[in-house]
Amino acid sequence: SRVPLVCQHWHYKNEGACNIILTYCGPDSDVQLRGHVLRIRKQRAKSSGHVHQELHEYEFVCNVMRDLVGPRYVHPGVPIHVTPSFLQEVQEMTLPLRPANRIDASVDTSAPYAFLIPDLSLFTPTTATTPPHTICMELKPKWGFKPIRDHPHISTDTAVKSTTCRYCMHQYLKASDGAVKHISEYCPLDLYSGDPDRVQRALQAMFMHPQNNLKIYIDGELSFTGGLGGRQASNHASLDELDSKLAAILQVAPHSSPETLPPTVSGVIHAIHSILGQEPVLHNLQTAQMMDVYDVGGIIHLFNRAVQERMFDGDDVTDLRFVALKGSPSVVPVASGHGEASLQDKDKPPIAPPAHIHPSLQNMPRGEVLRTLQCFLSAATAKDCSVMIALRPRIL
Repeated sequence: SRVPLVCQHWHYKNEGACNIILTYCGPDSDVQLRGHVLRIRKQRAKSSGHVHQELHEYEFVCNVMRDLVGPRYVHPGVPIHVTPSFLQEVQEMTLPLRPANRIDASVDTSAPYAFLIPDLSLFTPTTATTPPHTICMELKPKWGFKPIRDHPHISTDTAVKSTTCRYCMHQYLKASDGAVKHISEYCPLDLYSGDPDRVQRALQAMFMHPQNNLKIYIDGELSFTGGLGGRQASNHASLDELDSKLAAILQVAPHSSPETLPPTVSGVIHAIHSILGQEPVLHNLQTAQMMDVYDVGGIIHLFNRAVQERMFDGDDVTDLRFVALKGSPSVVPVASGHGEASLQDKDKPPIAPPAHIHPSLQNMPRGEVLRTLQCFLSAATAKDCSVMIALRPRIL
């Protein structure tokens, strides 16, 4: 798609490790762009050599992740052509606004495409008038399961991963490295559990020590987060600021206490808790994550074998996500109608992912090797997804 883009009509919103996000701030009369964000690729240390790598990744989201997580929950957007001059302007415009720990990776001015995506931190405006207030909570749940005990591909040296939450272990590692000042009480296993008390505890813990697991947007503007790395010593000050903003919207008196969450924040948590109890999005994410049945201890052997036997073209492991999209007879992971992961190809009905008892990795058929690697990559993607939930104040 070719859409005229003017750098001055875009404002820096946020960024991750791989992309910068701009939000549209131009004329409301441009209905094609109003209410959207633009996702622009950052320069990468490694490239697989694909001329249109962005389009391959777009196909992966559309054809794999959208089916796994659910079409209602995945918004791939649309690819649009961008010019080097526009991207250079974006680089210069955003540089003073970007976090210091992110500026090492600049905008990739050679990228042929960016992606126009609905701004999920705002309700889609239906008229040119100012939309009502929107409060949006962005969660990054992380891994929602532990490998089974006595996993055949987990060594005794790493057996702790079968008994202890991976995220919780990383909290202690980050604390020992000085990356975080306080160990968060958030545990992904609580959030994914479906138990109301445990889900409530997980959401409250996110607010007390958000680190990079929580962002709150008010009317599209980032208003609360722990920041990348969570280095801030305390979140009480920013919680007070968030409380003041929410209180102004809800027309209630602000409340400050270093011991408890403000009532306004508790109201947001209550609303999010209710929504997560009604929607299967966390169940779908967890099911997709559990397509990693071999653990990295088994996957590394399959990957080395795939490279040695030249089972796929390219130099990057992520190329395997696109093997089936390029006509390989290997399979692509999809989701069944009940949100449970399954695998299918053009000639066979859906079958379940491989059981925990497998034939030896050395003798695994070629198609099964590629299928298993694809499942692992899909699972890895699901482990790092964010969930965005937007609220209108009247439901709090």
